[in-house]
Formats: sequence, structure tokens, C-alpha cells
Amino acid sequence: MKKNKSKEIVKFFYEAGALKNVPRSGWFLCGVKNPESVADHSFRTALIAYFLAKQEKADPEKCMKIALFHDIHESRILDMHKVCSR
Repeated sequence: MKKNKSKEIVKFFYEAGALKNVPRSGWFLCGVKNPESVADHSFRTALIAYFLAKQEKADPEKCMKIALFHDIHESRILDMHKVCSR
């Protein structure tokens, strides 16, 4: 692997790791004081996607990958609730 490519991958891992420090914003609106992080949410979502896909005879690996990466952008833009996006 090229050295430049390795640096980019390491940067991506660092950004993905930041998701453990990003709280899910929707819980604040419901009055939850210690909401789960985006990383917690993504992990659980990936597990659920995997088992539901197996149960429904879909591609569990594809579903798990989609679920795992679905909120990766929030490492940069945070978890903006739709109320905040306006």
C-alpha cells in the first residue's frame, strides 16, 4: 500500500473513532440526559441489520455494511437533528 494511501486510511480511522464522542441529538429532544453515541447506534444498527437480513433471506453482509457506515459523515457534521437543519 502506498504511504500516502496509508495516511488517508489512518485519518479515516481517527474520524470514525470520533463518533464515540458524538451524542445522538434526537434523544436530547426527548429529555434523555445521557444519550447513546453515534458509534453505539451504528454498532447496534449493524447487528440488527445482519440478523434481520439473515431472517429475510437478504444479503446480511451488504446490509451490515450499509448500517455500519450509514452515519459515518456525522464525524464531521455531527448528529444534526432535522429540527436543527433548517
